[in-house]
Amino acid sequence: MIKSGLDWDDVELNLLTLSFPEKYEMFFKEEHFKKSLRHVRLALLLSIIYFGIFGILDAWIVPEAKYQLWFIRYALYCPFALGILVFSYSRWFKKCMQVCIALVVGLAGLGIIAMLVLAPQSGSSSYYAGLILVFIFGYTFFKLDFIYASVVGIMIVVAYEFTAIWATETPIHILINNNFYFLTGNLLGMFACYSIQYNSRKEFLQAQLLETEKKKVHSANFELENKVEQRTGQLLRANNVLKQEINERNRAEEHLRESEEKYRSILESMEEGYYEFDISGHLKFFNDAFHRIVGYTREDLMGTNYRKFTEPKDANRVFRAFNNVYVSQKPSREFEWQIIRRDGQTRYLDASVSIAKSPDGEPIGFRGMIRDVTDRNLAEQSLKKAYQELKHTQSQLVQSGKLASIGELAAGVAHELNQPLMVIRGNAQLVRRFISKGDYTMDDLLKQMEPIERNTKRMMNIINHLRTFSRQAKSEYNALNVNEVIEESFLMIEEQLRLRNIKIKKNHWNRRCPG
Repeated sequence: MIKSGLDWDDVELNLLTLSFPEKYEMFFKEEHFKKSLRHVRLALLLSIIYFGIFGILDAWIVPEAKYQLWFIRYALYCPFALGILVFSYSRWFKKCMQVCIALVVGLAGLGIIAMLVLAPQSGSSSYYAGLILVFIFGYTFFKLDFIYASVVGIMIVVAYEFTAIWATETPIHILINNNFYFLTGNLLGMFACYSIQYNSRKEFLQAQLLETEKKKVHSANFELENKVEQRTGQLLRANNVLKQEINERNRAEEHLRESEEKYRSILESMEEGYYEFDISGHLKFFNDAFHRIVGYTREDLMGTNYRKFTEPKDANRVFRAFNNVYVSQKPSREFEWQIIRRDGQTRYLDASVSIAKSPDGEPIGFRGMIRDVTDRNLAEQSLKKAYQELKHTQSQLVQSGKLASIGELAAGVAHELNQPLMVIRGNAQLVRRFISKGDYTMDDLLKQMEPIERNTKRMMNIINHLRTFSRQAKSEYNALNVNEVIEESFLMIEEQLRLRNIKIKKNHWNRRCPG
């Protein structure tokens, strides 16, 4: 199939000449030549064979004129047809194939007519049938164009009529009979040739239209494949981006879960209570330490208002602390909170509170920390009570002439008590800063709590010794360990000795003194 590259959609076939417009006709002839060449060569070879074999009939039917007839067969037609057959293998044959074949058919027809003239009257009637074979070869087997075949056929008929009328004086009834067959055969040959070429050209046109449609389909498929490929590429890229986003989201969620678990683990391991209230003061979240300090179960606390466990007399003061934080938008690092546990115990808390905000920055509640300082408050109250007792003892000593000694003792004791109190207060404030900032570990808290506990015990020992020293009781005489008395005395002046850089060398007495 020759691909012309032309648009065959609007091409029409000329029904009279059976030809396409000029530029399309060239492509048809190119393909027609390639498809017909082998067939034409075979037709030439068969025509030479048939034309030569019939020379036997010449010797049998008209022996007296056989040499003249053989001259036509073997000296004219066969060499000429053989020459055309050989010429068909040259590159020039394509340009003149139709003319060459038309000459072969014309020479064959004129040769048969010449034989009719040369043969005697008795045998000449047998040769007109050879013209029918010439028509068959010319109109069908030789692949001649309709115009060439028709012109050659008409020329043969005209030549026969001229010969039959003027050269051989054929009887009228034979002439009419022969003309009937010649004209009918010629017309049928023309019709057959027309039909063959019409169908051939229509098939060629349909093939070209089909090829055009194939190109359109191929172009559409190519464009569709490109679009599909582009869309597939887009989908793959989108899928990769989506996978990456999913992976990043999964990693973020994993990090969030780890952070939440770490955050929850820290909250649950804290000794301090952590809480979150909504704007109206209802609990939304709290850790285990919170409900242990408050003394209620989780189920009892979740969603309840802070007033449920707050000392009624202290509720308004706690409300003002929360309200000040809401109005100022600044956290409160320390305020006292008195609560009543479910078992009825009253506990004293140190609390901090700050505003909780939404992602849009709108206040949505409060969060903070609480610590149970009941024991510390009781120790402070005991200290105050001991101090009052000390003052009372001091007044008694003044009355008994010991004012100077008691005054010096009170100053020393106050100094001895003030030092551990400063340690306790300093470490407590440091712990509060750790908690409010959230930048601490459990080891940090334990490290700061240990000095508080140690100095609290020291204060309690000093107070107990003072109470024993100042107690106004009936004098009793008992055996005692003088080493203990000396050690207890040093306990009350230990800080003064340290500040004055005084070192005491102790040699303990190993015997008990009598009372």
